[in-house]
Amino acid sequence: MGKKIDLKDGIYRWCLRCIACIGMLFLFFFTVYSLRYTHRMYTESEDMTIVKDGLWKHLLFMAGILLFSAALHSAKFLTEKVLHGLAIFIAFASSGIIMILVCSAHAYAVSNDQLHVYLAAVEMAKGNFFELGIGEYFGVYPFQLGLSTLYSLLYRLGAEGPEAIQGVHALCVGVTVYIGFRITRELCRSRAAEGIYLLLAVMFLPMHLYALFLYGEVISVCGMCLGIWFFIRANSQEAVRRRLMWWLPAILAMGIAYIVRPSMLIVWIAMTMIQILVLLKDKKPFSLLLPIAMLIIMLSGQKIIMSSVGARTGADLNRGMPVELLLAMGLQGDLEAGELPGAYNAYTWTTFAESGFDPESAGGWHKSI
Repeated sequence: MGKKIDLKDGIYRWCLRCIACIGMLFLFFFTVYSLRYTHRMYTESEDMTIVKDGLWKHLLFMAGILLFSAALHSAKFLTEKVLHGLAIFIAFASSGIIMILVCSAHAYAVSNDQLHVYLAAVEMAKGNFFELGIGEYFGVYPFQLGLSTLYSLLYRLGAEGPEAIQGVHALCVGVTVYIGFRITRELCRSRAAEGIYLLLAVMFLPMHLYALFLYGEVISVCGMCLGIWFFIRANSQEAVRRRLMWWLPAILAMGIAYIVRPSMLIVWIAMTMIQILVLLKDKKPFSLLLPIAMLIIMLSGQKIIMSSVGARTGADLNRGMPVELLLAMGLQGDLEAGELPGAYNAYTWTTFAESGFDPESAGGWHKSI
């Protein structure tokens, strides 16, 4: 008689194969696309343009990465300790270089959404609130109050100028680089994978340059990476008590990431899907407590901040722009005019304004399609 296959174990393995296939398809698409095109965004206008690249240059670069990977795989001197030391060095170097960049970029112009968020943080530290009315910035985007509240903590400590926020961003970049290395080690157990990660972390300039951008992306990504690492560590523990020790910081990190950027909800969805697979594997129902508790903390943190500001100022922060407009903007774009679907094109603000800043009216765009 053949070995009896457990149904739950079969579902678990099938789901892992599906996830692997989906990941490979996305990787293949993005690899092919990146070989041919580059998207560039200019901060002065926030417009995004497509630039066609030289295919042979990218193929040579990819060949170099593959050769580098092979060398890493066969290199005997790159032990776990050496790679870990390199990760720590690169993390500190990343933060240090960005700190130097911050000090030399005193003329950096804080504009557009960054300016609203920055000024609100400075004023909130003094107990003042503004732009909360209908049609004003935080009246339209009330979720941005979470980011301003977090930034305001620095100014309550006596910090001055945008450089204080940029300095925190620099530290977050270093933490992200190191935690990304730890995640790679947990998932891959491969010296080549760890070495490639460190190489790409150094070369991924957007992460370093975004430290100057006062819009929270660096903090949210840092919180997300910490949450993912704690999440992985929690699921590697057998004892419930030890799992809880890792769950708590995972919940806190994801809570901060969500307050800064509510779009991090998509990461929570992915975590929940993985946690369901963990439940199928270890057959312990309490495994689902993590994503449930995490969601409660994420949503509560954002809601508490908005409710607190609303109670102190009398502003109705439940009348902000509906999320449907963001989804609609992602489908807009006149290619002949150089507008790309998914890029900011003022559709959200324009449509909301034309609707008299009424969420119900603005959110009904899909009913007429």
